Amino acid sequence: MSTAKDLFSNIASEIPESELYRYSIHQLATLPFSCVAYQVTLDQTYPYHWLDFFELGLVLSGRCIHMINGNRFPLSPGSLFLLSPSDFHSMILPPGQQLKLAGVVFMESLINEDLKQMLFQNRYYFNLDSSRLAGSPIQQLLFEILQEFQQKKPGSQHIIAACLQMILVHLTRLDSYEFPTATEQLERLENQFESIQRALLFIHHHFRQSITLTDVASQVFLSPNYFSERFHTALGISFQQYLQNLRLKFAEALLSVTSLPVSEILFAAGFNDPSHFGRLFRQTFHLSPREYRKSKQERIEK
Repeated sequence: MSTAKDLFSNIASEIPESELYRYSIHQLATLPFSCVAYQVTLDQTYPYHWLDFFELGLVLSGRCIHMINGNRFPLSPGSLFLLSPSDFHSMILPPGQQLKLAGVVFMESLINEDLKQMLFQNRYYFNLDSSRLAGSPIQQLLFEILQEFQQKKPGSQHIIAACLQMILVHLTRLDSYEFPTATEQLERLENQFESIQRALLFIHHHFRQSITLTDVASQVFLSPNYFSERFHTALGISFQQYLQNLRLKFAEALLSVTSLPVSEILFAAGFNDPSHFGRLFRQTFHLSPREYRKSKQERIEK
């Protein structure tokens, strides 16, 4: 059976930096407790990758630049991040620097719906520095998860689940943020259209999958036609256009910060037709995907 070490050690030496590595949810499903707790030391840049599940990480020592969806954040001792299945990231280490991390990756089923709404009401990922966690029990709770995962005593799965829930609740109580808010449309929906808020969260966590209006409507227990009308009324844009914009934004970020082939990027972003993707990308960014990447590289070189 795979272990945390199998999944997270030596990734940088196995995967070229130009390649986006994606862990399979099937790996996680075969492990105890529907999660993996890990403690790992990186000694070189961690390549771009994304997950099919959530990842919570805490920096124990060392510093690096954390790239999340093309955005730069510093990581230093005590920094914490929480990523969803819709995020891709990399950790850029300075030469000679080591980064020691502790964390847990876990399936979406371990977060109940109410807590998910609390966590992601105005943002879709967390990247916090140590000052935001002062006085918080999060680090202690994470170490308890690590201990229970290693020892696997009777009832460990219940303690792990309880500690994880407590960590996530403490995150919701932080009252100032060091991460981008979600869309302005989502903020305007506060206290209105609760079903649309839930739908937006589902869309943002699953837009890379082959989801349809009917799929999302069923998540919020509405008929497809009624959901479509409410969605357009709330956001001023159709469901299909909103989904398309998310996928294009994800593709644009991958083009900007990776050398992944365009043919792979379009599938990673949720598209399945290269011609359709190319046409939509040009309509939105006024350049082909390859031209857009070249223009970004030229700006960096200047």
